[in-house]
Amino acid sequence: MIPVNELRAGNLFIGVGMIQTVKEILDYGSTGSIQKINKTNVEATPGYTHLILVEENGNQYKPVDMLPIILTPEILQGCRDYDKNRGLQIQPGDYPHGDLFIDFVNNGDCYLQNCSDGYWFGKPIKHFHRLQNLYLDLTEKELTYNPIKNGLSKV
Repeated sequence: MIPVNELRAGNLFIGVGMIQTVKEILDYGSTGSIQKINKTNVEATPGYTHLILVEENGNQYKPVDMLPIILTPEILQGCRDYDKNRGLQIQPGDYPHGDLFIDFVNNGDCYLQNCSDGYWFGKPIKHFHRLQNLYLDLTEKELTYNPIKNGLSKV
């Protein structure tokens, strides 16, 4: 399960054994039901406050039915700005201390690194949607990644 507060439009996740893309996060509202989706009434399951609408097929998922994509070196290497010697390069617009990089370190975890001092910091980045969110927060751009091209269309 992925907590709804970690999701935004554009995040990738695993649903029904395939990589899916969040199109929209739909709020059930206080009554526990969605008013209308694509001109069709949809009833909410009690106990859920959101549905996740996906781009690929228009399906809706409950957050409990969504699995995070575990971040691996192969997935990180499939990102457009990945450099095999330094990791995924991030160029924050207003960060005065140079570029940042994200890569796996010797213990097998993925961290953010400040290239000016070489220190890894923060908590490990374990899931791809968290990497997408961090990248967007720091650069104000979407992380470019093609799951089909990189062999991740099915899990």
